[in-house]
Amino acid sequence: MAEQLIKVLMDELETSDYDIFHEVSYKGERFTGIGYENSSNLYSEYCYKDGYGHGKCFTVSAAGQKTEEFELNEGEYIGEGYAWYQNGQLKEYNRYTPTRLTRKWSESGILLLEDDKDMKVRKEYYSTGELKLEYIKPVECICYSKNGMWIYKHKYESGKEWLVFDKAYFVFNELYIEENYYELLYEDSLLNYIFLWLIDVLTFNNKKAKKIICKLINHENLHVKDKAIFISGENHIKEAKLYLIKALLDKRIPPKENDFINGGSTMYTRTISQQAKIAIFKLVRIIN
Repeated sequence: MAEQLIKVLMDELETSDYDIFHEVSYKGERFTGIGYENSSNLYSEYCYKDGYGHGKCFTVSAAGQKTEEFELNEGEYIGEGYAWYQNGQLKEYNRYTPTRLTRKWSESGILLLEDDKDMKVRKEYYSTGELKLEYIKPVECICYSKNGMWIYKHKYESGKEWLVFDKAYFVFNELYIEENYYELLYEDSLLNYIFLWLIDVLTFNNKKAKKIICKLINHENLHVKDKAIFISGENHIKEAKLYLIKALLDKRIPPKENDFINGGSTMYTRTISQQAKIAIFKLVRIIN
């Protein structure tokens, strides 16, 4: 007869803050059994053997819908892992062994990411399905617009793909961006890169860049409007004063930005009006 494993609340297990599958103890001894979490919305079970995650683990919603499933061997992910949205749509698929592959989808079923780590191929897609980023590992990434035109090429050092955000590592499709920047900026994921190009323009063609920044203060995308206002203040663009005064009437706060590919989000706390007031204060100090 198989031995009955004990079940213990995860809060009662001794784990590190960053890893719940290695060197886990219960009452001073390496834990063998099942750790579980039970909230009003989700129920999870994690299997352990001699202090390490070992066996099949899962999470289900209050309605009985499975939201996560994966397997561990001595604390390491093995085989295949899955995550689902509440509507049952597959959210993420991971193949850990024998080869490594990750795919992510939107809640409506559109592929957002395909990352084959062994073949060194990674592609990211817009929420509407078009190719957005293609990583030609290990040294280059190309970003495309929804109509297939390349926007920028990002060259980086191998192993430092996520650390380098310096214009020296970028080649921009200058003519295409100059003609289409306003429309491109409706896509939040392109915002930092288009503004990186714009800061470069500000250095070499000050008059053109100032005109663009003034125009962007009126952009419908609140994230763009917020950033253009900030830049106008930091760079003391006095031509932006009338646009900033108009922005004082906008009491909206830019919505939270979610990163569906890498996780995480950015919260905004100031209204457009408050940001404009700060920028105007910086301009007045310079003008006076």
